Amino acid sequence: MSDPARGPLRSLVFSAALREQSLNSRLARLAAQTIEEHGGAVDLAGLAEFDAPPTTRTSRTASTFRPGPEEFRRRVEASDAFVIASPECNAAMPGLLKNEIDWGPGSVPSRSTSDTRC
Repeated sequence: MSDPARGPLRSLVFSAALREQSLNSRLARLAAQTIEEHGGAVDLAGLAEFDAPPTTRTSRTASTFRPGPEEFRRRVEASDAFVIASPECNAAMPGLLKNEIDWGPGSVPSRSTSDTRC
């Protein structure tokens, strides 16, 4: 899982569960361990680390980014891969996870580039 020219594959492994001992948090830790055993570098995170307010189209501007969503965005952009271990809620992703993704990369132009993605 590494390229000698680039170094190890960097993966953000993310538990979308709020409880530390949930099955999904344990699965995220197992995935992180497996990636590391195969030579990858892991950034293990949990949903609680990225407290994000409810998002609306008008709330996602570079000037209104909050610390939680900004940290989530920074860590996703620093990774080569992204693994989510998430509970399901009525055959869909939980609302808190959807909200976090809505705040994530691509939701507003990057501060470091002139990227104009929305």
